[in-house]
Order: sequence, then C-alpha cells, then structure tokens
Amino acid sequence: MIIISPAKNLDFRLDKNSVNIFSEPIFIKKTNFLAKRLKTLTASQLKNIMKISDKLSLMNKDRFNNFSYKLNGSNKKQAIFAFKGDTYKGFNIDNFSRSEIKRTQKRLRIISGLYGLLKPLDLIQPYRLEMGSKISSIIGSDLYDFWSHDITNYINIEMKKSKTSFLINLASVEYSNVIDQKIFDFKMVTPIFYQKRGSDLLNIGIISKRSRGTMAAYLIKNNISSLEDMKSFREDGYKYDSFSEKDNKIFFVR
Repeated sequence: MIIISPAKNLDFRLDKNSVNIFSEPIFIKKTNFLAKRLKTLTASQLKNIMKISDKLSLMNKDRFNNFSYKLNGSNKKQAIFAFKGDTYKGFNIDNFSRSEIKRTQKRLRIISGLYGLLKPLDLIQPYRLEMGSKISSIIGSDLYDFWSHDITNYINIEMKKSKTSFLINLASVEYSNVIDQKIFDFKMVTPIFYQKRGSDLLNIGIISKRSRGTMAAYLIKNNISSLEDMKSFREDGYKYDSFSEKDNKIFFVR
C-alpha cells in the first residue's frame, strides 16, 4: 500500500480522461462534522487559521458555505483527477489504463485534512484544509488527534486483508505524521530523492514532490510489492543508492 499527500491546486472542470466510476470517502461522517464547524467561521478567521491571503480566505469561505453533504453533485470529482499539485503531475493519472486505475484504487491512499483518508476514486468537493491547520478552537483538538486513530486503524485493517508487509510513505512529513506509530502494526518505508549537484546531494522540495508521484505511479504500473524490486526504480534518471535500517528510508539519487 502507498500513501501520498493531497494538493492545494485543484481542478473541478469536466475531465475527458476521468472514468465514470466513483466511491464514497471512508470517513464521510467526520468530514461532514468538520465542514459544518468550518462553515461557522468567517473569512477572516479562515485566513488566520490557514495562513492564506484575503482572496483565498474568501474563496474557501465560499467553498464551505456551499459544501454539500450528499454523495452526488455537480461540484464533486474523483480525488485522483481533482488534485493537480506537483505530486499528481508526477503521478500523471491521464497516462493510466482503466485496469491500472482500478489497481490504483486498491493500492493508493491519500491523506487529507478534511477527508482523513481518501481512495483515488472517492468523490470530493473543492476545499482547503491542511493537516497542520490550527482548528482546535472549533473541534476541541488538532487535526492529528482528530484523525490519527481512525486513519492508522483503517490502514492496519487494509494491510492485514491484503497481506501487505510494509507501507510505502510518499506523503510529506506534515501528512505522514498522522500515522500513529504506537499502534501501527507494519513497517513504514519512506523513499527519499536526492539531486546531485557537484559533490553535494540536495533534497529539493518541489522536485521531491513530483518524484514521489512518479515513484507511486511506477510501483502501481509495474505491480511492485517488494523492497528489492523497488530498487529497480530508474524513472527521471534516478538510481537506487542505499537503505537505512535505522529509520526505514530508501534513498535514490540522480
């Protein structure tokens, strides 16, 4: 199983490449609870909580005001087609066959501040709520406490059912930290992508985001399920470098 972060950039226009199948978010009741609480906030309060501009705060106030609690609706789209950030550019869902999209639905999970945990074909609405957003004043806890137990337990159950031995963490630290290591029953392996610049090895954020998506697509398309087979990753000029047993990090360099 693979986890990735959501994206701030969204596109809810009709997508000719999207499939006509969809699923319902796992924790939709908790999502609706959050949306109702967020709807009570002013644009100014959203600005302070999310650390965003006036323009974005007004946009997100409008999003929460128009949030629908029904599954179907014209303002909904499958998550894997709606997110358009760097990780999703690297993933490039438009290059997937229908059978590969079905495999993605089984293997990929997206951690989200509003939805908790998403399957790729779950219908979502336009939103912005990062996991680090300070909303304890309206829900009584931070989003890590709100989501950690449910997300960790659900991934435990899914991995046991699929007889998977490790989780590939391609999410950012902000989102992967929601996994409670005290109750997580499996090994979590984190790929790290370095860029060689002379004698230096640099971990460049924007490049790493895209590389995480490329790695996720590679694992799914090639049906890779072992750490040894992961070492064959050669996309975008990367080569396997080393594995750290101490913190379960696998390093790739280009």
